[in-house]
Amino acid sequence: MYDYLYRDFNKPQYIFLGFLGLINTHIISTIITLVICLIMIMFGIKKSIKNIKNLVKLVVLAVIVLLISSYFWMPMLEQLYFQKFKLSNPWKTASDDTYTLFNYLGNWKYSIGFSVSIALLLLLYGILTNKISKESKIFFGYFVGISVFLLSPIIWKRLSYFLNFLQFKWRLISILTVIITLSISLAYRDYLKDSSDKKNKKILIISFIILFLLTIYNYHFEDTIDFKMDEKFVYANIYSGTQSLGIGAEYMPIELQDAYSLYKINPNSAYTSTNYTIDDEIKGVKYPNLNFIFNNSGIDQKEITIPFVYYYGYVANITTKEGETYPIEVSKDKNGLVKIQIPKNLEGEIRVWYNGTKIQKISLIISVVSIISTIVGLFIIKRRKR
Repeated sequence: MYDYLYRDFNKPQYIFLGFLGLINTHIISTIITLVICLIMIMFGIKKSIKNIKNLVKLVVLAVIVLLISSYFWMPMLEQLYFQKFKLSNPWKTASDDTYTLFNYLGNWKYSIGFSVSIALLLLLYGILTNKISKESKIFFGYFVGISVFLLSPIIWKRLSYFLNFLQFKWRLISILTVIITLSISLAYRDYLKDSSDKKNKKILIISFIILFLLTIYNYHFEDTIDFKMDEKFVYANIYSGTQSLGIGAEYMPIELQDAYSLYKINPNSAYTSTNYTIDDEIKGVKYPNLNFIFNNSGIDQKEITIPFVYYYGYVANITTKEGETYPIEVSKDKNGLVKIQIPKNLEGEIRVWYNGTKIQKISLIISVVSIISTIVGLFIIKRRKR
């Protein structure tokens, strides 16, 4: 953003790779970073209007990032459209998270650290004596504004509906650290540029080394994880570790009351609407590539729940003894698992598997084509510059 706002935007690859990495790793961090970047663009709107070419370049980069990452966000939005997940009823909200000034300026894993806190004094001195550039002051202003936002309980209370998706207030720390580090770096540049006294330059360099050493010094935290059954905090497995959940299980169907309930699912069992377990009657259950395959011969049940957590894209069919295959209706049961409706008077081998969706396949094609097109486009641009 500094390159965009205060330079010629000759290195757009940094913001391109940054957002491409963010959107593929952490959605909340992507939203936070995007909002802060939009605020910066809004405050620097005059420069954007004056240099419309850079603004167009930024918009093109945003479109390319969305196209390349479509294999991720398009299927995600599709799943969110077809069913509700536990993220709509979060286990942790940001407005409940207490965050003090001591937490903020301290030297623990969710703070800006002592080194940055000390460097702030040098920055404040430069602001008061007007010895640093306007760019450094602007980024310091962003830092102060977001810090006030972070530490103000009134703001979090009033805007809790919009902000609770953050879960933890300290998620803003990483962005704040980048912003204030840039401001401090610009201030150091200005100090060294303006200082004609060699002694002052030596002091600045020594202070920089001290701050650098403080930065690489960190407390070592040993996180102890309790792997016992717990209703809210658990690393659970669906069956034999084939799929894992995160703390909070945000992307599990909301019908799953507790993440640990998955431990109760017997992978060799299927269930009826009356919770009658028919695993003793199922013969030769198989799991090739996470397919649930069994024979329903002799089972007088037309509605059966399979021990798979439901996501849009599951399909099922039944193959009779005569070799004819019929599709089976798939839906979600009251507990968030896959439920199948077996047609009347049909017996044979039933197969249930995740087939994916059209959106998933289309989005993957879009991503692949976009990656190839981007590489070819960069090659052509580079060749023309020669």
